[in-house]
Amino acid sequence: MGVEKTNVREMLYAARSDEPRSFPVIVQVDWVLANHGRTPAWIINSSRPEIRFVRLPYPAEPPYRFEETEDNTPLPQGSPLTAQEIRPTSREEHDAILAGEAALVFCGIISYRDVFAGLDVQGDLHETRFCFTCERAILSDGLIWVSRFAAGGPASWTKYT
Repeated sequence: MGVEKTNVREMLYAARSDEPRSFPVIVQVDWVLANHGRTPAWIINSSRPEIRFVRLPYPAEPPYRFEETEDNTPLPQGSPLTAQEIRPTSREEHDAILAGEAALVFCGIISYRDVFAGLDVQGDLHETRFCFTCERAILSDGLIWVSRFAAGGPASWTKYT
């Protein structure tokens, strides 16, 4: 089971920190949840994947939590679920990212059972945690670039069991 970003439209782009900008800056992530296994899976529980503003250094614990209800949604192999997340970013958040004090993260968690759990509903529960980060980089000419979302964040925020 995996989450992939399929298209990212970020208005955080190469800019000098003193360059004028209108706010809010809109960040959009198109993403897909795909079952990469050879058998069907049933989503048992999940968090709502979303774009979050996080102060650096990253907290040890990820900012997502499971929702209150169980989904028990089937996800056949080869039948991905697609969705889109849009988030406005304020001037203060934008400035903190450009200053290297914060980042945007697209993260979440999904628990699922595969067909091998059989009739035992307490069978093996698998978990997928994912995190894509959008941080700044300073180029040699002093230009500040806020990179595209890439797999990142603390190791505890990304896990596949």
